[in-house]
Amino acid sequence: MTGELATDILEIEERRVPYGCATRLEAFFDDFYAQTFENLFVDHERIWVHHLPATGKVLPEHGPVGFEVKPGFKGRVRLSCIRSPEKGKGHASAALDWLCKLADEYGVEIEGHIEPVGDKPRLNVNQLRAWYKRHGFSVILRTNIVRFPKEGARQ
Repeated sequence: MTGELATDILEIEERRVPYGCATRLEAFFDDFYAQTFENLFVDHERIWVHHLPATGKVLPEHGPVGFEVKPGFKGRVRLSCIRSPEKGKGHASAALDWLCKLADEYGVEIEGHIEPVGDKPRLNVNQLRAWYKRHGFSVILRTNIVRFPKEGARQ
């Protein structure tokens, strides 16, 4: 075993990822897919529904939210889109809070690009920048976003 390979194995062990997962990003996506559903109408989107973990009972105040999330550069989570069919009720905010908490749990960063969605977007670029900032993201070069794991997250 080379010294470089031994170092890689040590780094993986220090991350405390679940058995069978090689990286924190892989562990994040295992959990993400376990807690979301396939969107039958949009093949690259996953659906999140807020529910009580112990019972699986859906909380009516938080409707379904669609995510376009995939592995990004340098072990980051790439958030391409987040949308809710019910606008202005806080569903997307609740879903983004959940996604950020999950990323914190696995110690992974989230990156993305701000782009209003739809023909008549409800929020413009400046409003989306403020929304992402309220959720702990930094805005870089006007429309790129990044969020680092909070202190105490897995490293």
